[in-house]
Amino acid sequence: MAVGGEPSQGIYTMTTSDIAGLRSFLGGYFHEDWEMDASEPDEVIAQFLRSRPSRDEIDRIIAQIGRYLGEKNDAVIERGLFEELDCYYLPTADDMSARNWLKHVVDLLNKG
Repeated sequence: MAVGGEPSQGIYTMTTSDIAGLRSFLGGYFHEDWEMDASEPDEVIAQFLRSRPSRDEIDRIIAQIGRYLGEKNDAVIERGLFEELDCYYLPTADDMSARNWLKHVVDLLNKG
């Protein structure tokens, strides 16, 4: 990653499958009514972990998030959560950048 949160060119390669996987995870768990299922975003991740995903599934999501963060600049990530990944949670509403929130999601998944 270059200085200032800009991606380094050529290190990461997002595939169509990566985008679809992230959309399935983030759009599926942070759907338009996610606040009816949980009072806060961390609880949504906890619900996912309680569904007993395999370690391979968790590792795949972590890797997809890593590639997404590595390939996109901060502005694209902010817009992409909703526009590209169908995620209805807006981290900036909680004074957190989308990049930092996705890093937080990775931390939660790693602790899983």
